[in-house]
Amino acid sequence: MILHANPRILQIGEKDYIGFNFRGDDLAGGVTISSGTVAVAPTSGLTLGSATAVLTSDNTGAFAWVTAVTAGEYAVTFTLTFSDGKILKRNFPVFVLEPSFSEKNILSVEDVKVFLKGDQGIDDELIKQAIEAISARFASHIGVYSLREDTYTGQILDGPGEKYLYLPNWPVSSITSLSEDGTALTEGADYDFVLDEAAGIVERIGTNWINKRKAITITYEAGYTISGSTATLPYALKEVALIEVGRMIQALQHKLWGETSRSFGEGSSSFNTDQFLPETIEALRHFRRLGI
Repeated sequence: MILHANPRILQIGEKDYIGFNFRGDDLAGGVTISSGTVAVAPTSGLTLGSATAVLTSDNTGAFAWVTAVTAGEYAVTFTLTFSDGKILKRNFPVFVLEPSFSEKNILSVEDVKVFLKGDQGIDDELIKQAIEAISARFASHIGVYSLREDTYTGQILDGPGEKYLYLPNWPVSSITSLSEDGTALTEGADYDFVLDEAAGIVERIGTNWINKRKAITITYEAGYTISGSTATLPYALKEVALIEVGRMIQALQHKLWGETSRSFGEGSSSFNTDQFLPETIEALRHFRRLGI
């Protein structure tokens, strides 16, 4: 039996899985799912974490993680085999839109909606504006280009003439290639970053880095994975980001942008969206880089 599910629209950076659950009366009594697979057509552009569908813990559904995606149209097909020998195929037409907001963002629209307890009447575009602003301000405050994981290819840096090389972005998850004044270096023999990847600091082994402008060329991955089964964004960072996004949404909703105080009735209150809350500043402080 083949079932055609409703089309799914994925927004790059927002959705991280495709899947479904059965209703209680969809399965005959005692019947369970024996195995499941999932396939994508075309085979490039949308990548799933595995060709095997992940079955829900109560054995009433299946899903697949989306690990990489580019804009386009795809068909995702789940094939489930049941304990009574029957086979079900469920096809998902999937439309992946071009990103409508920056890929530097550290929150998704869904994250914010859950945090706001599904508050009705908040427009998605309003949420995106707030996410854009807070993500950029967090990165600037910490001192990086972006907090979201990205690959920095062929980045050219000055040789510091010292033992430590400070990369412009962190935390570093991997270094693909690194050369000094045209000579390729080997991790473990010429440099080491394992102890200092959280701060993006690369140590030169046995000597100092060359003292020369634009002498270092490096390709590396840095930043946090935001969503999915391998998310690495620290909870402390996500929590204060949600709080600040909520404050900014409130300001935008009530047109308080730039307002620092308001008098009403028998009292007054202050509200400033240009400054972070003290607890936010304290949390961000732990993610700034400290020199050696």
